[in-house]
Amino acid sequence: MDGAIVVSQLLDHSKTRWDISKMRSIFDDTMVTSICRIPLPLNVHSDKRIWTKSVSGELSVKSAYWLGRSSNPPPNQDLLRGQIWKTRIHERLKMVLWRVPANCLPTKDQRLRHDANVDTICHLCNTGQESTIHLFINCPLQ
Repeated sequence: MDGAIVVSQLLDHSKTRWDISKMRSIFDDTMVTSICRIPLPLNVHSDKRIWTKSVSGELSVKSAYWLGRSSNPPPNQDLLRGQIWKTRIHERLKMVLWRVPANCLPTKDQRLRHDANVDTICHLCNTGQESTIHLFINCPLQ
């Protein structure tokens, strides 16, 4: 077999038993024995997506909403970001300071996520990878 092997390729035509001869042509005896210990379902059913965050197993706006509400950002980060807007500094600086803890400044490492051809070396020091942490903490020319 070429490439990756999926479980269904190791089953016989009924899809309820392991195809021992096929497995022996791919794996050693120890591995075949280990695989054969994995129980298979007696009935063949097609796969089904299940949303584990609801009793019914169905995704709903309500269950997604409550999941989102339960995952709060760290309280210190929320407090810090709230205080930024109350300070008496230029609005542009507020925007930069608000983006720092969220790691959403348009640094070269962030641009690399969208464009593989980005040179990530810091243009200030020409030594480190340009990231929010590098620019504000690690860059020797900060």
